This record gives sequence, structure tokens and C-alpha cells, in this order.
Amino acid sequence: LALVASFMVLTSTAALAAPGDIDDDGLSDDDEINIYLTDPTDPDTDGDGLWDGSGCFGPFGCGTGEVLEVGTDPLLSDTDGDGLVDGFVGDGSGEFLEFGSDPLEPDTDFGGIWDAEEWWFGFDPNNGADDVADPDGDELINVREIYDYGTDPFNPDTDGDGLWDGAEADTHFTDPTDPDTDNDGIDDGFEVNGLFTDPNNTDTDGDGLSDGDEFFFLFTDPTNPDTDGDGISDFDEVDGTFGYFTDPNNPDTDGDGIDDFLEINAFFTDPTNPDTDGDFIPDGEELFDIGTDPLVDDTDGDFVIDGDELYVFGTDPLNPDTDGDGLF
Repeated sequence: LALVASFMVLTSTAALAAPGDIDDDGLSDDDEINIYLTDPTDPDTDGDGLWDGSGCFGPFGCGTGEVLEVGTDPLLSDTDGDGLVDGFVGDGSGEFLEFGSDPLEPDTDFGGIWDAEEWWFGFDPNNGADDVADPDGDELINVREIYDYGTDPFNPDTDGDGLWDGAEADTHFTDPTDPDTDNDGIDDGFEVNGLFTDPNNTDTDGDGLSDGDEFFFLFTDPTNPDTDGDGISDFDEVDGTFGYFTDPNNPDTDGDGIDDFLEINAFFTDPTNPDTDGDFIPDGEELFDIGTDPLVDDTDGDFVIDGDELYVFGTDPLNPDTDGDGLF
């Protein structure tokens, strides 16, 4: 009995001292604690579907263990940092057990697109040819669409602005993910093919008015800084820069026969009032036909306004004594 008792004590002590593998993951408890820092009570410490050491006792069988078989990190569910779980997820994205990509290489086929994006877009992680393919025919290969521009490799016009992604990227240098690159209120495609404005410049003609305001609200030409050609820029007309809010689409805002520019800069008449001096004769007629002063209602100073002289009394608005009798 004494010998049996002694044997039991010895074997019990030996069992406690032995490495052991409580979770049957192929790694001894001591190694899990002291070397791998894994949980000796959990065969899949990082929860990636691959057992910490060997998968022989796991649901997926031998060859699916991290440390001893696959070579992945039992503490990281995504060893290569490519955005996919190393083993099994259930949605087809698990690298080793579902998707078939290499959990130790973020770009399994070395084609330029990482495995996670390959899975997301439905590409083959083991075929680098699809990384440089152009399935939507927009003249941008997949790797450029995904990483350079963030466009949809299956939609030739990602932002729906009427310009294909390739043309935006390589010809117009617009943003293929933003339908209005310059934020002027006009889609890039209409700027390029309709208005012929610059989709990268909010104010194509540099007149101080955005292309969108010119097209939608002012109805001026966003490619011409002086739409009506009167010598005053569209902005100065609508801003009242020279003291008058004139019509940028009409060179003669008040219709008096004198261009706005000349009224402001040469004759100093009001380009928004056809009869600046209020004498009932249009400024243009005073200047070009009659010869009276459009700034003075009684040109000859006879106390009768020019309009009355001309239209009521039939007298000469340039002569205070029309009949020469010495009486005004």
C-alpha cells in the first residue's frame, strides 16, 4: 500500500509538471502562456477560425492551425493586415478557409489590389490579370479606379455627371467621384460638352461671377466676361461698381440710344434712366439729334425746359430768344 501511495503521488506530481494542452490546440499550455501569449483555455485565441497551434482537433482538421501549420499570428485575426480575417468568417471572406487568398500576403496575386478589395469587388485573389483589367470600359484599370480615384470599376461614370471616369482622370482632370468638381452648381459633363466652361474653375471667364450664377440666374455667358460687349464687365454691371446696376445682357440698359459704357464714362448720364435730366427728351436724342445737354433740363437757360420748348412751344431749346425779339 505504501508503494502504491508513493506511486500515485509521483504520477500526480508528474502530471502537474507536464506541459499539457487543455484546449487541444496543439500548443502546450506552458508555451501558450510563456511563448505565444495565447489563451491556453481557448483553442482559437483570436477568433479567426484557425486554431492556435494545429487544427487537427478543430472543426476544419489538420493543416488549419496558425503557429504549426499556416504560419499566421494566433493573436491577430488579420495577420497580413489586408482587411480580411485569416481563417473563417461565414460570408466567404475568410482568407485561408473561404476566399482562398494567402493570409500572410495582403496582395496574394501581387497584382496591385489587396485581397480585401478583391473580395469586395468579386475579383480573383489569385489572378493578377483582373487587377489591371477594365470591366466597365472607361479606360481606367481596376487598380487605378480603386486606389487612385475611389471609383466603381463596374460603372464607367461613377458620379453620373456625363463624363466617363477615364476621361475625368486623364483628360479633364476632374474628380470622377464628384459630379461638380468646382462646385459652381453645374455638372462637369455639361460644363465640358454643353457650356464649354472649365469644370475645374468656378469662374471660367474670370469676371467675378461664378459660372453657375451666370448660367442659372443672370443668363450671361460664363465664357465671356462682358456678355453684352458694352465695355463693362458682367460683374461690374450687376454689382453696381460704377454706381449703376445695369443689365449685363443689354449694352443699352435704358434704351436711350447710348451704350452704358459711354453714359458712365463719356457723357456722365444715367445708364438706367433714358432721360437723365427729366426734360422729356431721351438722352441719346439730346446728344445726337438735337444737341441739347442731357444733364440740364433747360439747356439755353430761358426757364423753359427743353422738352416743352421742343414739343409744346416749338421754340429752339438751344436759343433763349428763338424769334430774336429781345424777349426770352
